[in-house]
Amino acid sequence: MKIPGAENSVLVKAKAKLSKHLSADDFSTLLSFTTTNEITDYLKNRTCYSSVMSSYSASAPYRGQFTALLAVNRLDELVEISRYEKQGADNACKYLFFKRDCEQVLRRFRTLGEEIDEFYLNILPEEYKSFSKIDSAEMAGFTTSEEMLSFFSETEFEPVVAAAAGKETGILEAEAVISKLCREKLQTIIANASPGKQRKELRETVGMLTDSEALLSLYRLKRTGESNEGVQRLFLDDSVSNLSAKTIDAIINEPDPSAFFNILHGTPYEKIFAPDSHPSVRVNSVCSNHCRKRIRATTNADEAVLCFYYILQYEINDISNIFEGARCSAGPEIIKQFIYSYTL
Repeated sequence: MKIPGAENSVLVKAKAKLSKHLSADDFSTLLSFTTTNEITDYLKNRTCYSSVMSSYSASAPYRGQFTALLAVNRLDELVEISRYEKQGADNACKYLFFKRDCEQVLRRFRTLGEEIDEFYLNILPEEYKSFSKIDSAEMAGFTTSEEMLSFFSETEFEPVVAAAAGKETGILEAEAVISKLCREKLQTIIANASPGKQRKELRETVGMLTDSEALLSLYRLKRTGESNEGVQRLFLDDSVSNLSAKTIDAIINEPDPSAFFNILHGTPYEKIFAPDSHPSVRVNSVCSNHCRKRIRATTNADEAVLCFYYILQYEINDISNIFEGARCSAGPEIIKQFIYSYTL
């Protein structure tokens, strides 16, 4: 049960938290640095990432550790603004933890047969482990598909594990199953919104986020020729989409991914697949712009939390790209091509 006034509290907190995040000036400053130490020092001393960056080890400057620490900050702020089940955005919060758990399961499948530690899978503070439904420490010890299947039997992650196990295309099919499971949970969030304008706007945002991820996956699949129609339809259907069933059919039946631009003409996704663009970069730019507009205008707490979380995800990706660029001695003009939170 929601506490009276909880939705307004979530909306106010989300906007206040977002105002403390990186600005275009911050990104310009980060791009001017040539070493990873300069970047981490700036984040420690001048940004909202100061507390989590205190755990960063400069003696082992690899991107995985760096990005995982930034993601801890995102969890801190997500839980703080939503108060989980005690506030007005518990549905969105539960969904985001479910999506994260699915991604962790899939990440372990990608590394089966390799020796890894729990740190590789995630950094999850003790106080948040009750929100997650997987045990990353135990999962890190698995070495076979059979162990994964046994561990996740009769859980909500079983379809993901079953799709991933024992097939050459298993990871691909598991990604598609995750996409479908996430859409089903998002349908519930939409159904719980107030009828009328609020529900319509929430559905548009959900559609923007899920369509963009699905279209990018389909674009990559068609470039490699690795998927059949059944798998493609797991990635994209009209349950929460902003696309018509006719357009979805055209996308799935089109073998040439370069035709996406014409098929999607007149939709919000047209510019993602514009000629000479980088779809994986442009897709995040389109979604980031949408989320920034909606978080200022929405009156729905679940929509605000979804937008907040994705904006931070895009910001973390940008910071990580700058970090990796500095580590590889790439110049700012090259790195700038992979920055999409702001137009610099």
